[in-house]
Amino acid sequence: MMAEMLSFLDSRSTAHVLEEDGLIAFPDENYARKIMQLFSIGINKLEMDGSTKLDSYGTPIPTYDNSDIQTFARAWTGFTRQDRRGNLEAIEYLENRIDPMLVEGETRAVFPKMDLNDGFIGDTYPLCVDKPDHQFLRVGATYRLLGSSNTPELQHESNLYNYKDVKRLQLDTQSNLYGALCNQSNGACKFQAVVNLDTTLECFGVECFLDNNLHVVEVQQNPHIYYEYVGPPCV
Repeated sequence: MMAEMLSFLDSRSTAHVLEEDGLIAFPDENYARKIMQLFSIGINKLEMDGSTKLDSYGTPIPTYDNSDIQTFARAWTGFTRQDRRGNLEAIEYLENRIDPMLVEGETRAVFPKMDLNDGFIGDTYPLCVDKPDHQFLRVGATYRLLGSSNTPELQHESNLYNYKDVKRLQLDTQSNLYGALCNQSNGACKFQAVVNLDTTLECFGVECFLDNNLHVVEVQQNPHIYYEYVGPPCV
């Protein structure tokens, strides 16, 4: 209901509107404005005693400006309704107003959003573009067992909506990464549900030429066994 009243329901990123409709449009700013003006910090900065903070000219210092509203509006893109329920709770409404909204990755603004203090939302996390080379071989890299499926389950990049865009790698048996994931015992792989690298591995063969755009690795061919690479949090 709030998404309808404050009009950010189905708000889309500028990039998505341009790609899909060929138009230049901007995310709905209503909720971004209201959440600051009415629901949290108000329009002027305050002193610890609650009085209005003034600049050297005696003018109230605003807590935000229009550029803040614009960037915060990008944080409220991609929200849409869940599918309508088929039970009695849904009879009264044509739309699902019961379940939390669904966030659609393809319509959401994916770039970092600035905060009110000249940082960015998600601060303390590195930018994804700044990840070191071969992050998938470094200490802390996490691999999650997929079994016989080669489709990643925890990847959220917008380019993974198409099966063909998933980057897969068949590991050589001489690879150090193969050794870590195979976890060989008595001549056979002993696969673990989750593998966290506790040391940085040397790359082998084609691994040395890969960037960080890796999603799935094949460890065994008969039967097929796959692991999904889960990269560290970044923005």
